[in-house]
Amino acid sequence: MTVSGSCLCGQIRYELHGDDLRSSFLYQCHCSRCRQVTGSAANAVLVIPERNFRWLAGDDLVKHYRPESGSGASFCPECSSPAPFSDESGRTYWIPAGGLDSDIGLKVGAHMFTGSKAGWDEFSGPGQCFDEGMS
Repeated sequence: MTVSGSCLCGQIRYELHGDDLRSSFLYQCHCSRCRQVTGSAANAVLVIPERNFRWLAGDDLVKHYRPESGSGASFCPECSSPAPFSDESGRTYWIPAGGLDSDIGLKVGAHMFTGSKAGWDEFSGPGQCFDEGMS
């Protein structure tokens, strides 16, 4: 299976591939920083191994904001869309689920930091809820 993703203006493009994509972990983080990054109730992110990710264009354009707290954002400098980013080892990528160009049938596996969600944030579904992050 292969699915592509991109930013809103199309300058940043990437591809996810592999037979196990449907078993990848999709979560929504409801913390205040993720609300600021997305301008919405939660940040929906797909976590995949590096072997299942490939940049098609624009990886050199991606801007990163990393405060000392460790949480931050990667984004397109032209349209501000969230962009994929890797952990420090480069072995795991966090992919903004809203940037995927097609539906691959994933369901939210977890809702993180629900203890600090916005008062207007309502969600349902099969995902397990965690007041804080998963350990």
